[in-house]
Amino acid sequence: MTYTKIKIHEPNLEVRKKSFLADKKIPKEDRDDMMEFLRLASLGKINLRKKIGNSRLLKYIENLRVCFYYFKKPFSHITLNDMENFERDLSSNKIKNARNNKPYSENTKCDFKKALKIYLKWKLRDNASKFAELTNWLDTIPKNKTPEYLKEDDVVKLFKGCKDNRQRFLIAVLFDAGCRIEEFLNIRKEDIEEPNANSPYYKITLKEEYSKTKGRTVGLYWQYSTEAIKDYLSEHYLKPSEPVYTGKYDDTRFFLKRLGQRVLKRRIYAHLFRHSSATYYASKMNRQQLCYRFGWAFSSRMPDVYISRAGMVEEKISEQFKNEELSVLRERLDKYEQLLKIVLDNGKQTLMNVKENVKKQN
Repeated sequence: MTYTKIKIHEPNLEVRKKSFLADKKIPKEDRDDMMEFLRLASLGKINLRKKIGNSRLLKYIENLRVCFYYFKKPFSHITLNDMENFERDLSSNKIKNARNNKPYSENTKCDFKKALKIYLKWKLRDNASKFAELTNWLDTIPKNKTPEYLKEDDVVKLFKGCKDNRQRFLIAVLFDAGCRIEEFLNIRKEDIEEPNANSPYYKITLKEEYSKTKGRTVGLYWQYSTEAIKDYLSEHYLKPSEPVYTGKYDDTRFFLKRLGQRVLKRRIYAHLFRHSSATYYASKMNRQQLCYRFGWAFSSRMPDVYISRAGMVEEKISEQFKNEELSVLRERLDKYEQLLKIVLDNGKQTLMNVKENVKKQN
């Protein structure tokens, strides 16, 4: 059964559309075209028959607004020189965030270019050669940046720094399941499978309708998870359809911020636990298992970020293999020594027999 999704943000698309249409800094041609682009995107007619939700539509509006402000002309009049200048100024941080006058992050820069390519592809749909000239060379692949994360010891400190079962449930499940905060808030009682004879761990189903990526069922294997979930559920009688966690997003965000400062003297936030979980499990699972657990497509580049980070334990692994190799070599050496001893002993015995035979013949 599908229930009303609990959202961490309530985007008001219609308000943003009105604001965009009234923005005289943007050419009227593109203000009007943008409304049609958003309509078609919401129907799945822009991106490979995939319907675009309100949050993504809002992102198109905000990202393309930056581009419209830069070019100061209808997109139908953009030249190759305009695009080259845009790429150069964006890469060199000349284009800055108007809210704080700071450079945009590398991922945000890629988001601008992706949105620009998608819009131009639609806008220039009758002029494929011009679209290719303007965008074929544009790099929209973000550089892999290792996300920050918490070591397990830090998560344990946070867990032990909690003051009640609700707080401990939050930390344990966010870290162990590695779910996004919106997925976490939408976990219902019916989504939790209790330990049994075949599986001594809790399992949680993260439904696809509440997920940014793939739905999945994950086992919670972390040392504190079983106790934390059991203690929390014992305090709440919940119907199968009811959300398990009773806190709201903003309250949760403020709690994590305060907990991080009190226990670790650093900033922590909900998505940090997803990065930390992926790092924790990267050395314990193969690539396919990691993709399934965190909802990534098997073709995704995301697992590689965490698998490469598992190099943190590479020294231990190398040492383990080194010790195993040395052990094998020692065993082989012992065998060779034993064989050599046998050969030498046999040789000595043969030599003695030869000497005896020679004496007898003389």
